[in-house]
Amino acid sequence: MDPTIRQAMCDLMDRIDELWDDLIAVESFCKTIYAYDPVILEWLTYYCAKRSLACWEFQHDSKQPRDYVDQISYYFNKKSIVDWKALTQPIQSPYGDCRYSEMSSVSYAISGCAKYIYGHDPVMAANSIVSVDIAFDHVFTEDNFRLWLIDIATEIACEKRDMNESELNALRVSI
Repeated sequence: MDPTIRQAMCDLMDRIDELWDDLIAVESFCKTIYAYDPVILEWLTYYCAKRSLACWEFQHDSKQPRDYVDQISYYFNKKSIVDWKALTQPIQSPYGDCRYSEMSSVSYAISGCAKYIYGHDPVMAANSIVSVDIAFDHVFTEDNFRLWLIDIATEIACEKRDMNESELNALRVSI
């Protein structure tokens, strides 16, 4: 792995216990990866969006978020043309109560992933990753999303390949 990316991983790990809501740490991480290779960041935001589906599906049976992530997968697998404009629109949360934030976070993670891939703005990638972090903070508080992001997802993104289910669900404590 490139030393620049390795250093970005170490820098983010140093801030793993801090609030990520301010985006500073995650944005710096994303900008470093973007400067090295924007496609690695495409893969990384896709993995994060895909992992966030567990938070939505735990609370609701709508398949729309999974359909969106599947369409993003088609982009990587060259199976079909992707309607990026549609995918960049957040899915409306089916709830108006305390679950609104949880569901909206998943929706923003997926639309942020699409916005990054479509427009290559690393701030959109950071927003997507932070949205996944917020979703897990609300729904599966014992999930080790941050550690998974740094130790597993980033390594695999550098390989520019899809994750298998074992890799996607690694470091997951509860579902």
